[in-house]
Amino acid sequence: MNTWTVWYSHDQDEGDIVTDGPKLDVALDSVAQLARPEWPALATISILDNHVGPVLYVGFHGDKGALLYVSVEDGRHYSRGEGSSDGEPLLYMYMSTADEFPPNSEVSAALVRQAAHEFADTGQRPTCVEWQTWEPEIADSGSEWPAL
Repeated sequence: MNTWTVWYSHDQDEGDIVTDGPKLDVALDSVAQLARPEWPALATISILDNHVGPVLYVGFHGDKGALLYVSVEDGRHYSRGEGSSDGEPLLYMYMSTADEFPPNSEVSAALVRQAAHEFADTGQRPTCVEWQTWEPEIADSGSEWPAL
């Protein structure tokens, strides 16, 4: 496992440093605890001091969540879950910024955790999740990561 940084709160002076599975679970627990019914929480997982990716956005919303994988080589891929793709986009909060996700992007929170561990182990887009491409309606979400 590489050394990863997990960012999820504007109260963090530094991202949580993750070097193994148990530390990743602690960081994911912190993100899940921030989530509220009206405020799904989102975090970024990236290699320490690497600001060009790949990045896995990990969101929690109760017993569900959503994922966004971003890399220069592969573009943007959102998790695909059950539900219609023609509804309203879902909003997940990264610190104080709303990020749009496809209406059918929510999967189980357990699968979100599994994908986060796979990403931390491989640095690649997780294979345990079905993925889709999608363009958010908000042109610039305000994320620190470059738009692709």
